[in-house]
Amino acid sequence: MGLEWRRAVSGGKRALAYRKRMLYSPSARGLLGEWDVAWTAFEAPRELKAHATQALARVLLDRGEEFGLHLDDVEGLTGLVKAEEEEASEEPDRRRGAGRGGVIFGRGGQRVEDGG
Repeated sequence: MGLEWRRAVSGGKRALAYRKRMLYSPSARGLLGEWDVAWTAFEAPRELKAHATQALARVLLDRGEEFGLHLDDVEGLTGLVKAEEEEASEEPDRRRGAGRGGVIFGRGGQRVEDGG
């Protein structure tokens, strides 16, 4: 991957770099820090798909004349970018349940445990 990366960057290709939000080994962290690139972090495949789709649509719109895009193509890509922006602006609901280990306190301080 390093050779391909160097060729793309030296050839003036636009870099889109993604990395999963997680704990990395010391050697992986070193590798991530070696490349001078703005990494876009993601947590789930759906989030990666949204980021990549948005970025590719923008690249196509920026170079539309070069690619010979027709008006219908441009309108479709513009709609895709706007839809992704609106979806990204909505705050995801990160609440999670207690599962089978929850403890519920009723009114008056009475404790009720979930026996599962």
